[in-house]
Amino acid sequence: MGWFSDKDEARECRRCESGTAQPKPSMTECDDCKMGQYSNAEATLCVDCEVGKFKNERKASLSCTDCQSGQFQSLVGQALCIDCIAGSYTNKSLQIKCIGCPSGFSQNIEGQSGCINCNSGQISEKKSNSDKCIDCQIGKFISTSGKDECINCPAGWSEGTKGKSGCTKCGYGKISNKKDGSDTCIDCVKGKMVDMKTDQTECLDCSVGTFSPENKAINCEHCPSGWVNPFVGSFKCDICAKGTAVNTSSIQTRCIDCEIGRYIDIEGAIRCKSCPNGWVNPFIKSASCSVCAAGTYMPSEKGTTCIDCEVGRYQIAAAKISCDMCKCVFLVFSIPVYS
Repeated sequence: MGWFSDKDEARECRRCESGTAQPKPSMTECDDCKMGQYSNAEATLCVDCEVGKFKNERKASLSCTDCQSGQFQSLVGQALCIDCIAGSYTNKSLQIKCIGCPSGFSQNIEGQSGCINCNSGQISEKKSNSDKCIDCQIGKFISTSGKDECINCPAGWSEGTKGKSGCTKCGYGKISNKKDGSDTCIDCVKGKMVDMKTDQTECLDCSVGTFSPENKAINCEHCPSGWVNPFVGSFKCDICAKGTAVNTSSIQTRCIDCEIGRYIDIEGAIRCKSCPNGWVNPFIKSASCSVCAAGTYMPSEKGTTCIDCEVGRYQIAAAKISCDMCKCVFLVFSIPVYS
C-alpha cells in the first residue's frame, strides 16, 4: 500500500508521489487526490485540507493553500475559499470565519481585508456587519468619524441638512427647544423676546409697561412717554386719552384720571394741569376747566366750584379771582325857594 508497479515482472514497486495515494497492495497505479485533499509520498490515503485552507487542483501537492485575508473556510476538504460578504472582513490568512465590521465602520465590497471609517456626519447603518454608512438625519450631527450614533442638536441649535458634522446656533430672536434635535429655529413672535445670553430655548413675554412690535425681538421696548401697557406679552402700547396722564416715574401700566380741579386737553400727556385762577373743574378725568361766570370768582388754582360774590360785592366780568366792593352813591337835591 502506498506503492505501485506499472510493469510486468518488475523487480520493485514504485512509491506513490505526493498528491496521490493507494490504499491497496499490488496495484498498477496510484490514485490522484481529489480537489480539497493532499498527501505525502507513499500515502495510502489522501487527507482533507484543514479549515482555513483549500486545494483547487489535482496536481501533486504536499499541502493545501492558506485562505488569504478577505476570505475564510470553515469546513475541511474544500476546493476553494469563500469571500467575506459585504459588511465583514478578515485581515489574516487561515481564517475560519469573517469578522463583522465594528460599530462606526462599513464595507460594501466582498472579500476585503478591512472596513472603512464612517466619515463625520455619518454613522454605520448597523451596530455591526454594516455594509454602508448613512447620513445623520436633520436635527442631528456627529463631529468625529467611526461612530454608530448621531447626536441631537442641543437646545438653541438646529440643523436642516442631513449628513452634517455640527449644528448651527439659532440666530437673533430665534429659539429651538426640541429635546430630540431641531431641524430649524423658530422666530419669537410679537410681544415676546429671547435673551441672547441664554441657551435660546424659550421666548419670553414682554413685561407690563413694555412691548415688542416685531418678530425676532431680542429685547422689549419701554412704552414711550404718555403711553401705557397693562398686559404681559404685548406688541403695542396704548396712548393715554384726554383727561388722563401717566406717571413716568413708575412702570407705565395704566393711565391715571386727572383729579378734580385739574385737566389735560391733549392725548399722551405725562401730567395733568391745574385749572387756573378763575376757572374750575368739579369732575375727574376732565379735558377742560369751566370759566367762573360774572357774579362768581375763584381765587386759586385747582378750583372745583366757583364762589358767589358775597353780599355787598359784585363782579361783572368772567374768570375773575375776586369780587369788587359795592360803592354807596349820595345824591344832593336843590330845593328852590319862592318869595
